Amino acid sequence: MFDVMNEKKFELIKNYPKCPIDEGIVVTKGQYDTHYKFGDVEIEAYDVENYPEYWKQLKDVEYIVESFVNRNTNFYYKKTTSGYYKSTLNDAYYTFEELYNSDNFYINSIRRLKDNITFYVGDTVYFSFSENSPFTIKSFTITDGILYLYSDRGDLYFIISGSDQVESLIFDLKHFKPKVFESEDKYDMSIGDIYYSVNLKLDKILELIVLDDTPKKSSYKRFKMYENAEKYLDYNKPKYSEKDIETAYRRSIKNIQSTDSESFLRELKIK
Repeated sequence: MFDVMNEKKFELIKNYPKCPIDEGIVVTKGQYDTHYKFGDVEIEAYDVENYPEYWKQLKDVEYIVESFVNRNTNFYYKKTTSGYYKSTLNDAYYTFEELYNSDNFYINSIRRLKDNITFYVGDTVYFSFSENSPFTIKSFTITDGILYLYSDRGDLYFIISGSDQVESLIFDLKHFKPKVFESEDKYDMSIGDIYYSVNLKLDKILELIVLDDTPKKSSYKRFKMYENAEKYLDYNKPKYSEKDIETAYRRSIKNIQSTDSESFLRELKIK
């Protein structure tokens, strides 16, 4: 199912006295409504939601429209916790219907509720059954409660929600992130990923993001996990002068009567 307006849907599974509809009928309530509706019939929300012996709630929504963009101004309108859409540039609130039914706005992003992943117009994506055929999202449209995703390949489109026949596609959509380089701790790093670059001369770990122009090779050691970068820096950074090393060596012989490496290292750390 696809959440256009935070709709709730219940199916009547058992009739009861004074019920105005027949078994099997599905009633719907929008996010701003107080009653469930079927055609001209209205039933109070309390009578539907609190009697599971008569009513069965249909499965949860899979996606929500997270944002719109104004075609003329490029202003971004994001869905708020109230269900309305709002731009950060003004205090005006809009319903889904107001934005979707206006030629001045288009759906900019949808969010999959199961894993909280957002897909934007312009993202490069793929389905797991065709990983070698990524495509770019050109637009989203909704027709009769069904969500369509249009690609940049001419008229190619996919139904990704709202139809039982394509349920396998609902959670199959993934972001395509080509590998830019492999980190020292053996992770594939892609555009948008955070990594940690170790600079031994500066005795620093820099937090960076993989960009389009990030080189595949670097003279610096790059790690995905901060703790791995920290271990590398601690083990490899220059800590001691030649004099420090010489003094520690003499102490390890004189005081401990041993030349093993552990005694030598202990003397270095004592200094």
